[in-house]
Amino acid sequence: MAKIHHIAFFAENPAKMGEFYENVFGMKITGRSDDGDVWITDGYMDIALILARTEQMKKRRGINHWGFTLEPEEKAAVYRKLEKYGVKPFDPRVDRPEADRPYVEDAAKDPDGNRFDLTTAMRTLRTQKAIDERNSAAAGVSSARIKHLALFTENPKRLSDFYCDVFGMKLTGVTGRGAYWITDGYVDYALLWKRTEKMPQGINHFGFTLQTDHKPAVYAKLASLGVDIFQPGQDRPYVEDAAKDVEGNRFDMSSAMREIDQEMARPRTETELRRIEAETV
Repeated sequence: MAKIHHIAFFAENPAKMGEFYENVFGMKITGRSDDGDVWITDGYMDIALILARTEQMKKRRGINHWGFTLEPEEKAAVYRKLEKYGVKPFDPRVDRPEADRPYVEDAAKDPDGNRFDLTTAMRTLRTQKAIDERNSAAAGVSSARIKHLALFTENPKRLSDFYCDVFGMKLTGVTGRGAYWITDGYVDYALLWKRTEKMPQGINHFGFTLQTDHKPAVYAKLASLGVDIFQPGQDRPYVEDAAKDVEGNRFDMSSAMREIDQEMARPRTETELRRIEAETV
């Protein structure tokens, strides 16, 4: 099965963001490019903090895309399924051929227009400085793990069907509010129904799973940095609390996946989902 192995942000200050996640969550800085990009990892999920170099990138600051790592033997089948949906992979290096893109061979967009990367392996960073730093950062990894991503969509079922069909992800729940949960077996993916125009389209936030005994230390570090911790709302099985990083990007925190009420989580029929949508609008 394809695995979600990296997330990419546009950031005004990648170095400051990297230091925040390293200090609070024990993530490791694994590389820096000569032109200001920073890479960090929790030991499984790799995060690319890409310097927002243009006004357009600054307007799109925050999570920009994520990436799948494919087994070499499944790549051809995945690309055939993408073609079935009319999705054409493209070369993401065309705009900046000089940039280090270690997590991507090709890129594509889902039926909502959300971009994702595709690769069969992490590429080697070109700069020797970045290679040396990535290798030296191998000692010790975070106790916190990024275990879920969430996006808003006007059609959660359509995206669920797309990702389950193309990448072999599994449907794990549908709520009475019309949200779909799918998983690649490690990362849980919440497809949240965009119920109002004010809700942003596309990928919105991610979530850390913390070891219970490490949670007080993480919260103490957030408090020392003046970061407010808040309650994100109901029907959120992957989150106990939420907060925002130094650039205002939201992340969730939980020490375990909360139990979902069985009636809430059971799969809905098309008739039920249409009724839910009509009642919520």
